[in-house]
Amino acid sequence: MRFIIRTLSIRGAPWVVFGLSLFATAVVCQQAWHGQKEARDARFEADAAILKNAMAERLQLYAQVLQGVRGLFAASEKVKASEFRDYVRSLEPGGDYPGILALGYIEKVTTGQREDYLRQVALDPEPSPGPFGIWPPGERPDYFVVRFVEPLETNRAALGFDVGSQQHRRAAAVAAAESAMPVLTAKIELVQALGRPAAILFNPVYAGGTEPASPEDRASRLTGWVYAAFLIGDMMKGVRQLTKSNLDYEIYDGPSPDAESFLCGSAKTIRPGTPRGRVEQSSLTTFGQPWTIRIHAADGGTVTPGTLPVGILATGGACISLLIAGISRSMATTSSRACTLAAGMTGELLLQKEALRTSEERLAMVIKGSNDGIWDWNVATNEVYFSPRWKAMLGYDDDEIENTFNAWQSLIHPDDRDRAGRMIRDYFEGRTPGYQLEHRLRHKDGSYRWILARGVAARDETGRPLRMAGSHVDLTDLKQAEQELRSANLELQESQSRLQATLADLSASHEQLEKTQLELIQAAKLESVGTLAAGVAHEVKNPLQIIIMGLDYLDQVIPKGGPKGDETRLTLSDMRDAALRANGITRELLHFSAATDFTPEPADLESVLDRSLWLLRMDLTKSGVQVVKNLAGNLPPVAIDTPKIQQVLINLISNALQAMDRGGMLAITTSCGSLDLLLPRRGDSPCPLRSDTPAVILTLHDSGPGIPEDQLLRIFDPFFTTKAVGSGSGLGLSVVKKIVDLHGGYIHLRNSPRGGLEVTLAFAALPKAASSAPAGAMLAAT
Repeated sequence: MRFIIRTLSIRGAPWVVFGLSLFATAVVCQQAWHGQKEARDARFEADAAILKNAMAERLQLYAQVLQGVRGLFAASEKVKASEFRDYVRSLEPGGDYPGILALGYIEKVTTGQREDYLRQVALDPEPSPGPFGIWPPGERPDYFVVRFVEPLETNRAALGFDVGSQQHRRAAAVAAAESAMPVLTAKIELVQALGRPAAILFNPVYAGGTEPASPEDRASRLTGWVYAAFLIGDMMKGVRQLTKSNLDYEIYDGPSPDAESFLCGSAKTIRPGTPRGRVEQSSLTTFGQPWTIRIHAADGGTVTPGTLPVGILATGGACISLLIAGISRSMATTSSRACTLAAGMTGELLLQKEALRTSEERLAMVIKGSNDGIWDWNVATNEVYFSPRWKAMLGYDDDEIENTFNAWQSLIHPDDRDRAGRMIRDYFEGRTPGYQLEHRLRHKDGSYRWILARGVAARDETGRPLRMAGSHVDLTDLKQAEQELRSANLELQESQSRLQATLADLSASHEQLEKTQLELIQAAKLESVGTLAAGVAHEVKNPLQIIIMGLDYLDQVIPKGGPKGDETRLTLSDMRDAALRANGITRELLHFSAATDFTPEPADLESVLDRSLWLLRMDLTKSGVQVVKNLAGNLPPVAIDTPKIQQVLINLISNALQAMDRGGMLAITTSCGSLDLLLPRRGDSPCPLRSDTPAVILTLHDSGPGIPEDQLLRIFDPFFTTKAVGSGSGLGLSVVKKIVDLHGGYIHLRNSPRGGLEVTLAFAALPKAASSAPAGAMLAAT
């Protein structure tokens, strides 16, 4: 101690002491500054990673909402407006998902489908609130029409809006349809919140509820999109608090941070100039849309909590140096006071070391407390730091996985290994703006966990990557939930298909029952009419014969000539015509009510046709109608009662001649073959012949005006006629139908597409060798 006092007494010694003290203070300040900077940088990187992960997870959360809405449309071929409204309200988008202004469904409509689509919307049992139309007006190749939107109170004006009419919206919708993945639009404005940056997330919907594998299938099976429209600033509320540090951020649309592309930020506006202090700028591509994120320390946030600012430390050191110099100069320092000063300086250094240790511990606690796994890869040495949470995601303790890049590679699922390596190379070589990878890693129990990896690389001045750090998020539960939702949708779709098949069977059974009931009613009507007709005909026939005979007698005895004689004879002629007409009606009534006994024998239908035409030769000549025959010839025989079928043909040909009162053409065609190919089938005209039964078919096609469609269903009803009053009894076709039914044949009338009426007759064909068999046996065989 005396040596020290003597040394300090030397001239100039206080200045030496002062210089040494300042040097020691500078060394301590430099060490403290480097320690604080490393702690700040480490915490900044960790907080920035957490902040970016939180932003990406917010968007993933909104995508999950759309996936659920998409499941609603995948589970049902037709979603009603009330079902969509109830489902969206159950999500409570305004509370659990801030920033969402609308959830809706868009249908794709081509130009050719537009008018039919608008008619279908107008006929919807749940009509739209107010008139529904596609807007803005104008002709376009196709339209992306907003069909449903909720909440309807604030988005009513969006109904019918053609999303494809605006560039950014259309580009995102088309990209989503082609990739079968959700796609985000570039920065847009919504009419509900003008002046505030917004975006729309589209998720495509395909027919059948499954995602087509090829682009061609996606294009053909696309039915529309579900979408979410939201304000980006409101969506990102609260992410800053996740870091528990004083960080500010701005998000820009695209690769350039400027005023035009600004989306949102913690300060809500763009800061003028470049922020002070540490700034990290990186790209985040989410759902096909690149964003630029700039993260920096807020004003006044440059000092790590728990540490002493370097300026204060330097000022204190300088003061202490002056104090030491003053003490040495005054030569008044005692040994005890010198020891006290030395102890004080040592304490200050210990406080700085303790503050540095506390900062490092805080950083470690942030990493440990985060639910994400943190990793840091030294690209040059292939050494990797895996946080304990990273290893715990896979069921390992901290010491059970090597901290090397090869250890990570060995855990990758074989099907994901090449893709993972390709994505890293693409990011390192600048082909992709960011690194984001969904892959599977092997758990300690042998199962595989789905992991979302994100990272950012630090590069040298040539762009070569030096280090890369990022995080891992476990997506296994989300993937399992998506698979369960798809399975549930498939089961629901299968149940709906079975229900629809059952309903179709019930509907068919009901229709068949109605047809059978109508046939029974028609048979009862015909039986009643037949009984009545038989009684009336027998009672009227004899008196009519007496009246006709009396009129003939009067015609002979009344003298000819003179005004009275000629007038009387003219009156008698009119009376005789009326009596003859009444007699004809009586004959038709007797035919209609005649017994069903008939004698079928094998016969050539073409021969019966020729005989009928010969009997009508005078009427055909008088009418001026041209008959064109296209007969097949050599047809198999049919079992018929020839006189009755001749009566049928004469009646049908006579009706055709009456329909062509000014001349025309009657085409007669015969053929033989399968009923399915040759007969016009109608639900209101059942065919008693089996579809696989060979049949001989005769067709009469006239060039007349045809029969009104609303009268065709009643054409065989007794006393129903399309002729003028007094021109027909309405019994001719009823008799024809009865005769054809007795033969087990088929008759059908329809208006031909070429014009005129077409009548088709069909009878079961007999084997040609059967022409010698007994007639009764052959009819039974048919």
